[in-house]
Amino acid sequence: MIAELHGKISGSGSNLSDRLEDKLTGDVFGALRYVPFHLGMAQILRAANIDTLTQCLNQTDLDFWGDRIQFWPYHEEGEMDAFIELDNAVISIEVKYMSGLSSDDEIENATTIVDVEREESRNQLARESRMVSQWCPAHKKPFLIFIAYESECATICNNVKSRSILAPGVELGYVSWQEVLKQLSEVEAVVPYQKLILADLIALLKRKGFERFNGFDLGNDATISQDEYYCYGQVKVKNAIHFDYPEIVTGGSFYEYR
Repeated sequence: MIAELHGKISGSGSNLSDRLEDKLTGDVFGALRYVPFHLGMAQILRAANIDTLTQCLNQTDLDFWGDRIQFWPYHEEGEMDAFIELDNAVISIEVKYMSGLSSDDEIENATTIVDVEREESRNQLARESRMVSQWCPAHKKPFLIFIAYESECATICNNVKSRSILAPGVELGYVSWQEVLKQLSEVEAVVPYQKLILADLIALLKRKGFERFNGFDLGNDATISQDEYYCYGQVKVKNAIHFDYPEIVTGGSFYEYR
């Protein structure tokens, strides 16, 4: 609904697809407007692990916050997916689903360079950092939060930070879609309509494939080999592969990971 109201989806739905990130943005953050800030949006933002942002969130006491968020506000350098203004902070949110950054270059500033000599990058996150910096009142702190697949978030954000192309004073953090799902799953809402909204969002994110693999549930007679060749570890993959696995791992059986 939010994406269509803002012209991101045509009236006939001719450009609507399962891959449309604008629809996912509107569905998730539009629905969260109806949930108290501390139960939904604040939980997601805290997962960015930015100390100064966490401090701002701890000082924020909001129930209704639907008037604090804008979707796709326009700026001469482009538009951000969502913009949240709190009493002590402004937060820009850039969402990716099935696509990468819309623009980039090879600009890299030295960390010791003075601000007037910085070369402006057309990297999408660099542009949005300038946007949120310009829209941030002097008494508030600017933040930019990047939301994408877990396998991409850290790599993209670390690359941008290492090149010193962000606007001075803007702090960049990331939250993966998998982490968004985890945070919403841990919310303990008691009001029936809030529980229903969160349940719908959780179901949507699971349908999109954002549920993490949390390991096997071992049966009583199962053992785990200590051989290093059979260890399970994190690996970076460009595209996630989803697969079915048995609910219970039993002793004496063999399981092959492909």
